[in-house]
Parts: sequence; C-alpha cells; structure tokens
Amino acid sequence: MGRTQARKRTRSTRISCVPSAVTDGTVHGPPCSATQLWHSHISVPVSDTFSENLAIATKAFHAQIEALSKKPPQLRQAGFSQLANKQRLEFRAGDTALGQLGLLQGLAITVVQAFDDIARGILESLAKSLQLPADAFQPILDQTAVDSGKQSASSLEAIHYMMPEGVATSLGAPACEAHEDKGLLTLIYSDTAQGLHVEEPDGRWTHLLLPQGHIAVLAGQTLERAVCGLIKAAKHRVLVGAPGGCPTPRNALVYKLRAPETAVLDLYTALNQHHQHAIPPRFRSPIGVGELMHYFDAMHTSVNSPPAKGNEQQDTATQNKKVKTETQGVPMALLVQAVAMDGRRLAVATDSKTPLQKVFDTYNLRFSLSSLDGKFFESGQQIIGTDTPEFYGLQSGDVIDWFGTQRGD
Repeated sequence: MGRTQARKRTRSTRISCVPSAVTDGTVHGPPCSATQLWHSHISVPVSDTFSENLAIATKAFHAQIEALSKKPPQLRQAGFSQLANKQRLEFRAGDTALGQLGLLQGLAITVVQAFDDIARGILESLAKSLQLPADAFQPILDQTAVDSGKQSASSLEAIHYMMPEGVATSLGAPACEAHEDKGLLTLIYSDTAQGLHVEEPDGRWTHLLLPQGHIAVLAGQTLERAVCGLIKAAKHRVLVGAPGGCPTPRNALVYKLRAPETAVLDLYTALNQHHQHAIPPRFRSPIGVGELMHYFDAMHTSVNSPPAKGNEQQDTATQNKKVKTETQGVPMALLVQAVAMDGRRLAVATDSKTPLQKVFDTYNLRFSLSSLDGKFFESGQQIIGTDTPEFYGLQSGDVIDWFGTQRGD
C-alpha cells in the first residue's frame, strides 16, 4: 500500500534561542519563545576551560589528519576520508572500526562527554521554550555512556577544510556543500571565526561567525520531526577562500547528537496542547527514528561521499526495486496521489498497467518541476518510472511521496 508520509523541505532555519551562556554541561539564562526558535540562529559561548580544551583537541586532530593523508589508502585509519575540498576523521565511541583513535582516544572521549552535556542542556532549554517538561527529549536520547565500550548513536568529526583551487578569480567551490544534518543537534567548534553559512527562512545566506570561545548549534532533521516542524533543520555550508568565506584553511570539531534508531518520535499530543494552530496534521502519527533515517538517506546525497558517476544512481535504484510479479488481466482504473512534505498534493487518473512516468510527468508539469528537482518513493523505496502501479501493489487512492533532491550529512 502507498504511504501518506512525505519529506519535502522548502526552507530551513537555525536554532537560536538557547540561553545566553553555556558552561560544561550547565545551561544558564531564561528560555525563549517558540517564535524565536523558528526564525533566528546563534553561536553559543562556552566556558574558558572547555574552549581551551577544544583548541588543543582541534590541533591534535588536525595533526592526525595530516599524517593520515600522507599514508597510502590501504594503511589509513578507519573513519578517515578525503574529498575534493576537505579531509575528515570520524570517531564513534564503542564502534569496532570508528572507535579506535590510539593516543587520541582519551582526548576524544573527553570532548564528546563535554559536547554531549551541552547538547542535552540545550534540549532541556528548548523543551521548556516549547512548554514541554524539561526532560521531554530524554526518551529519544542515547543513554549509552561514551566510555562504556558500547556503540554510541552520536559521533565526533574532525574536519580540515582545504583551500579550493581558483578562488582568486571566482567564488570557488564550497569546502562543504549546502546540506542538512540528520540528527538532533550539531555542535561546531572552529579554529577560525569565518566560513560557516546558514540559510535563513527567506532563502538568504547568513555568515554565522564563531568568535573565540563560541560554538555553533544547528538543528537536524530528527529534531525537526520530533517537534513536529516547530523547529526547522538548519541548511548550512562552509566556504573557504571564497568571498565571504574563511580566508585560510579551516579546522573544525563537529559533534552530532543523534537518537538511537530504536527510539520513537511521538511528541505531537504534548505539543498540540500549546501549538495546535502551528502544527500540520501530517505530524500526528509517531515515527521511529530508524524509519526516519531510511527516508532521509533515500532523499539526500551525503556530502561525505564521492559524487555518483554516470547512471550509478539510477542503476542503484533499479537494483533495489521490490521484486513483485505483475498479475494478468485487464488494466484497472485508479487514482494515484502524489504528495510532497509542504502539502502539495495531486491525484492523477491512470490505470494499473500504465507506467508511473505518467504520474511523474503530470505532477512535475502541475508544479513547474523538472525530473532533477526530486524523486518519487513508495514505502521509502524509489519508484522507477517504467514500472506500473500494479508492480508496487498500489490501489486507487494510495499515496506516493515526492522527495526533493538535497544534500545531507
């Protein structure tokens, strides 16, 4: 059967109403209003001690990244990756491959613990600002201690952004393309104030400066879904060398607070008591984090993966198609509804044996879209235009989802 859930984003904002001061695990300051949450962004001050520890850790990780980049690929540490304009080393506590950093292990655990305490404090403040209990997010947080030896859902990334070629005569390619993160919160420390840009609700890009002793806090897709869209995931990018970007190579520590895939996002009833006119009906049903991540990965190309070549993306979708046997008989008339996250819905008259490309073309024509703007999915699986409604078991009135083509973490 078709599904009624769809994930299309037309704009995104940053979190901002976290309190005025954050120390190691302690949040100070009054909560803010939900209106502030929707429309603004911030950098957050941290304690002097933690700021100094982050500066030390950033230098240590950069030295490790530099050393790994000089080794043959087969000798490089797990978690290290090198793309066109950035080098990245990921640490995930308890992971057999990503949880081993040798001499940096203790330092990484210390940084993760401090980042995690701050992130949880920020979520408490956000809960209060939304008129929820302070511990409203506790059921969806990973309770695994970072030093327990068990695999954590969250991760720490050390990233070195390199100077793109040709920046003297052009804008140059972003060191990290515009994207949204999949988790709850992303906390970012950088050794330079410049380089991080975030998209505003009206589509403008704002340079989010990070003065010494400050970190950036950005909302992810899991948080957006958890609070029924009251907080939007932050679309952000990094520019190095380009006008408005960082004038030098940039080093950053990025902590991604994520919920376990077994967690269930189900705050609609609690939020609807105070924000009933602001929450679309599509958020009524709970959703598991694992299912949400499946949708996210289906509609986003990771900024941490090499670009697909040729027809690789189409080939992959074809290989992953459901194997179903079409029934014999006369084509059956039906209506297929195509729905996007922003509510754009169109019912297309077709029949069970007509390729679904007819639905695609009708929907795209109606909303002035091209085939490059997005893709259609059924139950989280990409639909191939040459296949029929019968192939996917669609009945009259069933819904397929339109997902906009975007970038993710």
